[in-house]
Amino acid sequence: MKWTNIGRRNFFVICCVAALAAVSLGCPQAGAQERAEFDAFFDKVTKAEAELFRGRPESLKALWSHSPEVTLFGVSGGSGEHGWEHV
Repeated sequence: MKWTNIGRRNFFVICCVAALAAVSLGCPQAGAQERAEFDAFFDKVTKAEAELFRGRPESLKALWSHSPEVTLFGVSGGSGEHGWEHV
C-alpha cells in the first residue's frame, strides 16, 4: 500500500468526521444540544487551526488542557512531551 501525504488539516477533519459518525451511530438518542455543542467546538478548532497555520498558535493552545498531565505526541513518533511547560 502506498502512503500519501494528506496534510495535517485534512487528517484532523477526517478524524473529526469519523468520530462524529461513531458517536451518532453509537448513540442514536443524541440530541440537537449535543450536536450544537460539537459543531461549536469544531468551529473553534477550525478557526484556531487557521490561526496556527498563520503562525499564531495562541488560540489553539487555549483549547488544550493546561494541566501537568497534558501530553503531546508528534506525528513522527518519539517519546512526546509531558506537562504543560514542555508542550
